[in-house]
Amino acid sequence: MTPGGRNARTPVGLILAAGRGTRLRPFTSSIPKCLVVVGRHPIVAYQVSSFIAHGIFEIIVVIGYRAAQVRRYLEREFPTVRFQFVENQEFASTNTLVSTHLALGAVTSDILQVNGDILYHPDILGVLMQERERRHLAACIGVQRRLCGKEEVKVAIGRAGHVTAITKLIEPDAAIGEAIGVNWFSNEFLNSFMTAATELLATGRRDYYYEAAIERVIEHEPGTVGIADLTDLAAIEIDFPEDLAYAETAVYPRIAAAYAMLPIPRRRLT
Repeated sequence: MTPGGRNARTPVGLILAAGRGTRLRPFTSSIPKCLVVVGRHPIVAYQVSSFIAHGIFEIIVVIGYRAAQVRRYLEREFPTVRFQFVENQEFASTNTLVSTHLALGAVTSDILQVNGDILYHPDILGVLMQERERRHLAACIGVQRRLCGKEEVKVAIGRAGHVTAITKLIEPDAAIGEAIGVNWFSNEFLNSFMTAATELLATGRRDYYYEAAIERVIEHEPGTVGIADLTDLAAIEIDFPEDLAYAETAVYPRIAAAYAMLPIPRRRLT
């Protein structure tokens, strides 16, 4: 494949970056969460660089809070990437299901989706795609096996290893670990996902997370969603100031060398 090209199964990237990040204040008082710097670069710079490293040059970015800052930074620092910016104008009152539904309306490709507040080792995307291919999955959820609390989005699986539930509401001792917010969805799965999302939003509720639509698909199409075990690769969801501090001291040192080999911007956020 030539640089910037796509083959039939090369997915499109999707970054969900519309939220206000209120729990991360004061770091998000003047910038969106995805532009918060960890180590040398904003979170989103690592994400886009990881996509490029896996041959993905088409990326949908859902923006909302301080949208112009995200657009300006990405277009300036990654001129070879074909960005499609989708604006969630209800970012202050909705959650990730609305953002995902807006982004996927016209998509006809497979999707590699990441939440805009996840810092992760770039190899995670490769593991996710390899596991999907090996098990012929319609969708693959990135999971790290650990004991979770109430705040994390947790995953439960059945005997065959397929996902049976994905929600914060799973009892911690019934979960295998945390869904870290990095996922692969086939175009075929997205058809079912969009139907489920439309049905959920038709109820009038706008505060659903996208995992609610995944669960709805699983109810009707069991055995189609699997996991990729990412426990051995560093990743963290940065929700609170203490998460940011941990990312700086414990996660960034484990991923810095890998990103130093990738086409990541060489200047700091300005």
